[in-house]
Amino acid sequence: MVKRENKLKYIFKKKWKRSAAGIVDAAGKFIFFFRNFFRKKPSKVEKILVLRLDQMGDIIQTLPFFEKIKQKYPLAKITALVVEGNEFLLKGKADNVLTLPGSWFYSEKKLKGAALKDMVEKIYKEKYDIAYDLRGDIRNIVFMFFCGIKWNIGYANGGGGFLLDESIKYDRDMHEIAKNLNFIGETPAPEIYMNFETTKESVVKISGIIAQNKKTMVMHPFTRATSKMWGMVKYTELIKRIAEYNREMQIYIIGSKEDRELLPYIFGAQVHNMAGELTLDESIELIKKSSVFIGNDSGPQYFAAYSGVRACVIYGYTVNNKRWKPLVEKDRFIAFSKPVECGPCESAICVNKDKKHICMDIITVEEVFNAVKYWL
Repeated sequence: MVKRENKLKYIFKKKWKRSAAGIVDAAGKFIFFFRNFFRKKPSKVEKILVLRLDQMGDIIQTLPFFEKIKQKYPLAKITALVVEGNEFLLKGKADNVLTLPGSWFYSEKKLKGAALKDMVEKIYKEKYDIAYDLRGDIRNIVFMFFCGIKWNIGYANGGGGFLLDESIKYDRDMHEIAKNLNFIGETPAPEIYMNFETTKESVVKISGIIAQNKKTMVMHPFTRATSKMWGMVKYTELIKRIAEYNREMQIYIIGSKEDRELLPYIFGAQVHNMAGELTLDESIELIKKSSVFIGNDSGPQYFAAYSGVRACVIYGYTVNNKRWKPLVEKDRFIAFSKPVECGPCESAICVNKDKKHICMDIITVEEVFNAVKYWL
C-alpha cells in the first residue's frame, strides 16, 4: 500500500497551482486506489533507477547519494538518468548512465516527444525494481509511471503523489545534499570533499597555461539566470582592486563563448579572459589548480569548493543559499547574501524592476574585496 505524508504542503507559491495540484492528486488517488492498494515493494532489489534531470550543480549535489545508495544496495545495478552534458559527473558513481537531450527544466534544451518515448521504452524493457525522483516534480513522477517501475519513491509536494509508492517527507529549507540522502535515511557529513577527474590532455594544457610559482585566481562572473548576476561593472571593479592589491596574482576568467561578449574590458597582463577558450573539462582543471575562486551562484562554485579551493560566491537573495552552498569548511568558503523583502524569489529573472536588482545592488565591491583579500 502507498505510504503518504501527513499534512502535505505543496511547494508552489501561487495559490492556483496549489489548488490545481490538490485537485489532480485527489482525482488520482481515487482513480488509482486499487492499483496502489495492492502494490508491494520488491523483496529483491537488483536494478535501481535514479532521476535527476536538472542542472550541473544539482547533479553534483547528488553524488553523496550515489555513494550511499551503493553501500545500501551493494549487489544492485545503479542507473542514473540525466541530461546530456552532465553524464561525466557520474563516472565511477553509477554503474550505468542514461541521457536525454533535454528536459522540462532546461529552457534552452527542449525535450522532444520522440526522444522521451524512446527513453520510456528503453527503461520499460529493463524492468527496474526501484526508481528515485530526487527532484520532486509531477512530470518526473508521471515519467516513472510510464516506465513500468515496480516501486517509485519521491517527494509528493510538487503533485503526483498518487503515483508514488513511497512519499518522502519534504523540508524545503533542508540542504540539497541532505534532501537527497533523506531518501535512504542517511545524513551528510559536516564537510565534504569530491574528486573531479579530468583528462590527461586537460592537465597538460592547463599546466602550460598557468603561471608557475604564482597565485592563481579563477573568476566566473556568469550564470544562466540573470537574477543571479552581480553585474559586469562590479566584477570589473573587483578585478582591478585585486590586481592592484597583489601584483603577482594571475586572474583567469572562465565562461562560454556567449559569456565572453559580456566582458569586453581589457584589464592588463595579470588578467586572462579565457571565456569561450576552454572546454568544461579544462575549466574544471584550471579551477582545481587555482588558489581562490570567485563567482556567482552556478555550477563552477562546486568544482572549486568541493576540490578544496577557497571560494567566494555572490548569491544575492534569489535563493536560500543555506540549501545550496557547498558543505565545506567555513574558513575557506564565503557566501554573500543579504535578506530583502522580495526574496528569496527563486526567479530566473528579477521581477522587482522598479527597485532595480536590489538583492545584488546592496552587495558592494568594497565588502567583497575586504572579505577575500586575506586569501590573496
